[in-house]
Amino acid sequence: MTDAPPNLPPTDAARDPPPGRAFSARAVLIGVGIALPLAWLATWNDFHLNNTFLFNHYLPPIVVVAMLVLTALVNPLLGRRSLRRGELAVITALLLAVGGVASSGFARFWSGVVAGPARLLERQDLPALKQRLDPPVAGHDWRWLPPGDLFLGIPPAGPIDANDPAYKAVIDGYLDGRARLAPARVEPGGTVRWRDAQGIEHHAVVAAGGTAAALIGLRAQDRAADGATVLAVEAPSPVPWSAWLMPALAWSPLLIGVVVASIALAFLVRQQWLHHERLPYPIGGVLVQLIDAPPGGLPEVLRARAFLIAAGCACAVITWRGLHQSGLVPFTIALDLDLGPLLAGAPWTDALDHGHLTHPFLYLGFIGLAFLVPVDLSFSLWAVFLGGNLLAMWLRGRGVPIDADHARQFDVGAMIAIAPLVLWLGRRWYGLVALAAIGRGRDPLARAAAPWLWAMIAALGGIALWLVLHGAPLVAALATVVGVFALLTVMARIVAELGVPYLTLPGSVNDLVHASVGFGLPATALVPLALIGMCLGSSREALLPYAANAAMVADRAGVPARRVGVAMIVVALIGAAVACASKLWHAYTGDGHCDGWWPASNELVAIDARFAGTVAVDRAGALWSYGAGAAVTGACGVARILLTWWPLHPLAIGAGLSWAGGAAWASFLAAWLVKSLVLRYGGVGLYRRLVPAAIGLIAGEAVAMCGFAVVKMVATGVFGIPMGSMDGASPG
Repeated sequence: MTDAPPNLPPTDAARDPPPGRAFSARAVLIGVGIALPLAWLATWNDFHLNNTFLFNHYLPPIVVVAMLVLTALVNPLLGRRSLRRGELAVITALLLAVGGVASSGFARFWSGVVAGPARLLERQDLPALKQRLDPPVAGHDWRWLPPGDLFLGIPPAGPIDANDPAYKAVIDGYLDGRARLAPARVEPGGTVRWRDAQGIEHHAVVAAGGTAAALIGLRAQDRAADGATVLAVEAPSPVPWSAWLMPALAWSPLLIGVVVASIALAFLVRQQWLHHERLPYPIGGVLVQLIDAPPGGLPEVLRARAFLIAAGCACAVITWRGLHQSGLVPFTIALDLDLGPLLAGAPWTDALDHGHLTHPFLYLGFIGLAFLVPVDLSFSLWAVFLGGNLLAMWLRGRGVPIDADHARQFDVGAMIAIAPLVLWLGRRWYGLVALAAIGRGRDPLARAAAPWLWAMIAALGGIALWLVLHGAPLVAALATVVGVFALLTVMARIVAELGVPYLTLPGSVNDLVHASVGFGLPATALVPLALIGMCLGSSREALLPYAANAAMVADRAGVPARRVGVAMIVVALIGAAVACASKLWHAYTGDGHCDGWWPASNELVAIDARFAGTVAVDRAGALWSYGAGAAVTGACGVARILLTWWPLHPLAIGAGLSWAGGAAWASFLAAWLVKSLVLRYGGVGLYRRLVPAAIGLIAGEAVAMCGFAVVKMVATGVFGIPMGSMDGASPG
């Protein structure tokens, strides 16, 4: 969508190491050695400590700090054996791969999805679905709602028994934590010592159908119906791993499909986006600059005075603000402006996002990143946000009934319209790859990319088949999978072209499914279709945008695509398992499920309301909103291609009107203003001299954020000293 050359030019190809040395065993070991511990720490740090998220957004602070440590501290110590640029690129790619699954990309929601529905249904929070689960006809089989192999605590038939010991151990233990449960009872997997009616003592592990099965549910000193007395109860492992094993296997096709499809798609589009369209890849460009170090030396950007000054200032500002939040300094350094008192009342309250509009905030890292993109792109981001809110104010003031749902649907429609534009721009490349995939193409680059096409097709087909096997109609399953990955591809495109580090989908994926292919389907079909939205409910750390930047970094460093791509798939899958295990461990051994946002609950409640007929679904209004967003964005995209003077970028409609776009609009405005003045009065030469300063803002902010995160891990996590979380360094 733009032919502007990247602001961060590729480093000298003559210094690229040979492919064999770029992808080395020590690079993989170091990457795995950093990535997997971070996967374990992420869920504990993010949700149980309520700390600053480790990965946070698409330029993760933890990855920036890791690269700074490796290039500025470790490499100089290694001297001639220092890590080469290609090896650092491999490490970066593995860290980004784990970032896409270890927190909000997957692990944040999976365990809550598996355990949450039993609590919702048992407490009658979903009356319509519970009626279907508890029909008056005896023996009615309702195992299809929800799919019994995917959720815990739901028996194969009959009502949910919250007093069942297994329910208390597995569901209550996860949701509430072991510390809040009653004294230990005899439960499967534990050990019990008892005296039978004849006075003979026994000691055994409790198993269904075993000799101690009749004692399940009793406490120490309780007497069973047959006269046996429980003498002592030894609880099983804090985490009932065996209970979670089957759901984990049942959900694995979705996880494997998402990981393989995301990474395959990132490498499939790399040649088109990076070399044919020459997208800026601002985030990938920053990471390339941080790892571009000569043997035994520092990267050039780290030696620049502008970088050191900007990094020091950003680190000092964020640190000072954190100290103020902790009550250690008397005043703060303001980065925000409260315009609420000045913009109170109509027409300002008719804005779509009155909160962000009247409370602009400057995020230093976002300003640095937006400074690296062309000025027309940074202009589009804040102009779309302000223009959209002003238009909504004007329409609402004239009685047009626009609500938040219409705005979200408009934004989703905008993102949907971008997908065919992206496909159209790359039609020649994708056609060559398709021909190569069936053995009819001779282009060597296309032939090298063909396996990624087959991997993506197989992965998406596997996800669709998984949905069909759980009750979804075939056409609806295919449409859902294609639609979800079309939206994720657009997100990756926005990150690669506009450099927006924090990005979320403007609305629920399942709202789109329900209003289009899912409208009118019975609950038996809606529940399976909602499974994707349950575990991919937050796009703030989706794998595909991470993988797109990783593919770019690997390309610039000369790393073989197939090797690093396969390594990313393996590490992402292992990292997801480690992160989910961490979430289970800390929930069972601590205060239970500590995250207040449950997409599974939202989806089941929505299905329940529609099934019960308690809400009216305005399908026509929803489709009109989606269509309006698609039409406006499509027209903007065509104008962008045909008219060189057209000021607005179509991608900005999908990003600028989202929640994340609202949170960061002032940062985009500040970066656009500074860069415009620099180019006008200082020219390209001054701009290039200030590029290290922009990267310094990013690095300094990341160091301060990770520093506070580590302090809270030690103070609160190890010594139990309460600390608040750092607010205001990054949105979300």
